[in-house]
Amino acid sequence: MQAIKQLNPVIRAVAVITAVMALATGATFAALSDSATLTGNTIGTATANANLLLWDGDSFEPAAPGFEVTDLVPGEESEPFNFYFKNDGNIELDLTASVPVLPELSDGITASDVTLTFYGSCDDAPVPATLAALIAGDVELPCNPLEVGAQGVIGETDNDANYWVTVTVDESVALDETSESVGAFDIIFDGVAPVVEES
Repeated sequence: MQAIKQLNPVIRAVAVITAVMALATGATFAALSDSATLTGNTIGTATANANLLLWDGDSFEPAAPGFEVTDLVPGEESEPFNFYFKNDGNIELDLTASVPVLPELSDGITASDVTLTFYGSCDDAPVPATLAALIAGDVELPCNPLEVGAQGVIGETDNDANYWVTVTVDESVALDETSESVGAFDIIFDGVAPVVEES
């Protein structure tokens, strides 16, 4: 206390003014600041629903009857077999084809001798794939992606859900007194959401 009284009156005046300014600044800041709160926030995402169907002759279902090719001459392309997709989910789909199990083959033919060519009702080039390639993994179909709600319609020539496939046996396959054959096999079509590339 005695030390404060001994201070020069000018220094005391400066100290008092500084203290008052500090209080005033603090009071002004407090008066001009406030806060608001968003309470009870929750976030939910839509469920991605991929639902790829094929026309089975009566309705769109998860499975449909396939083709039967007979009397095919090696080197010649078969008649087309039409099939129709429906994207009944809520995301667009990139379509691929694969064959899960090697079918029974007669002695004079291999999985590399048989080519399935997939066509789509778009400007994309047809996609040929040997049976061996289809067994090895997924082969991308033309016309991807299949838009949400897309549905094939018989007879429409400009419908991205309409596809067809042909079969060719390599001309090197010899036909002697017996014909060559490929046993029954399934083609699995998968629909996967397209990968979005980061820019």
